[in-house]
Order: sequence, then C-alpha cells, then structure tokens
Amino acid sequence: MRSRFFMRRWLVIAAGAVALTGAAHAAVFKCKGADGTLVLQDSACGPSTPPLHPAAENDGPPVNLSLPLDQRVKNPHDKRRLDAAVHITGLQTGLRKRIEHCQKHALEQAPAMQSLLDGWRSERAAAIAASERLMEKYLTATERVDALAQFDRALSSTIELSINSDPAVNANNCKNAALKMHQFMEKRYAGDYTTVVGGR
Repeated sequence: MRSRFFMRRWLVIAAGAVALTGAAHAAVFKCKGADGTLVLQDSACGPSTPPLHPAAENDGPPVNLSLPLDQRVKNPHDKRRLDAAVHITGLQTGLRKRIEHCQKHALEQAPAMQSLLDGWRSERAAAIAASERLMEKYLTATERVDALAQFDRALSSTIELSINSDPAVNANNCKNAALKMHQFMEKRYAGDYTTVVGGR
C-alpha cells in the first residue's frame, strides 16, 4: 500500500515536471500498459501500449480496485452498465476471433464478416469506447480477461462458431456466420448500447 502511495506521488510529480517544462514543448501521451495501468510516455501510444480512453463525465469518480468486486459496484445502475460493457467488449473481441478462425477454414466468408464487424464498430463507436472505459474502471486486468473468456464461451454456443478439430465442421460453421453475427449484434444485446452510455 505504501509503495503504491509513493508510486502515485511519483507519477503526479513526474507529470507535473513534464507540464512545467514549457520550453521543451514535450507532449505527454497517456497509454495503457499490458496490465491495464496508466503509462506516461513522450512518444505516441502504439500496439503494445494503446491509447488510454479518457474518463467520461458520466463514468463517475475512480474506483479502488483492491476492494472486492461487490464493494466496487454497489449501485444497481452501475452493475447494469458494467454487464452491458462486458457484452459489448466481448462481442468485439469474440467476433474478431471468429473472423480470424473463418479466414483459415472458409476464406470466402471472411470479407462479409469483416465488413459487418467494421460497420458495427463504426456505428457503435461511442458504446464500445464507453464499455472499454467502464471495464478499466471497475475490473482488474485479470477480471477483465476472465469476464471476456466467460462471454466468449457463451458466444460460441449461441452463434455456433466454436473452434472444432474437424475442418469440415469449421467450414460449415462459418458458412452462415455473417448472418448469425448480424442477428446477434443487433437483437440479442440491443438494449446494452443505450445502457452503457446512459450514465447516471
């Protein structure tokens, strides 16, 4: 706890020092480390340290991630938003995984799947960004991985795109994948897009 306190103090001091060096005009980039924590760097964020989404006003104050989850998320409204965030983030990561899978086993189906995912990401950009912020706010890195893995299992059984050892089964599963993806994204969790950006 003490070391965490000093680390926070150091980050505040370091950020302040950079801000005060106006002559250098050095930009400070807020990026996300591998464990989900804030990384301050003087170069643009990259693949290993993607940009950290700024907190939105309706996301509320920071949460102490050392507390048990039920103490971090006490308000039923916040619980609903977090559940919706897991669904939306899980859809993005899970469907991307299925596209990669179908590129190997049914290449002709992959372009339609990718086009559908790209359109969904563009149309639902605000909800996707809000979902990622909420997961970072309420869940530790390990909890995020576990939550997405659990959602991925549900996704596999629902749209029948689980990875199989039989190439013929894989190809057949990918055959109507784009249609299944579309129905799943727009109907199964339609209310989550509004919930996750709804704020208080």
